[in-house]
Amino acid sequence: MSVQTHEQILMEQFEAVLADLQLWADLYRKTRKESCKIAAAQKWGILCGLAMAAKQFGISSLQDALDRLTPPVK
Repeated sequence: MSVQTHEQILMEQFEAVLADLQLWADLYRKTRKESCKIAAAQKWGILCGLAMAAKQFGISSLQDALDRLTPPVK
């Protein structure tokens, strides 16, 4: 598999998890339920893991995308 293919696959996964993260963060802001906050934090952790995995392939675009984000739930 080429690096470009790996990058595309990882970016698709990153975007899907990011959409889930945004959903949980919005739900937390509306409900203030701790379970929503925990789910958002788990998604943030997955994004960090995907960025680290991409770096193993020499792909820095996911880390760059992650660096531009701020954790949506504090």
